[in-house]
Amino acid sequence: MNKLNADAQPFVPASQQARARARAPAEERSLFMTFSSGFPSHGKKYTNILLEYVYVHKRENRDPEFGRIIFTSGDLPCIILGDEDAVRILIQNKPIWLKKYLPQGRRNNESLE
Repeated sequence: MNKLNADAQPFVPASQQARARARAPAEERSLFMTFSSGFPSHGKKYTNILLEYVYVHKRENRDPEFGRIIFTSGDLPCIILGDEDAVRILIQNKPIWLKKYLPQGRRNNESLE
């Protein structure tokens, strides 16, 4: 006896789904990071297969205050944040806060709503 659901979504292997998400725009694969006062990161390059790029904003004669992490997959920011607006992590025993990255234009538009 065969019971097929005519309304079922087409099957897409997990590897194809992962490749499609990995090609998501950088904004969708990013988290904004802020450094706790007194515990700045000095912009060391953190690399592994999960990170595409880490940007640390530097100003002359000041400790870095914020940056951006771009992951290789669009799923990683969601996995890291879960249901939280922001999460605290430690990198080299230094606290760093992560939250959803919003490009400049989207930040202004969302604050008006």
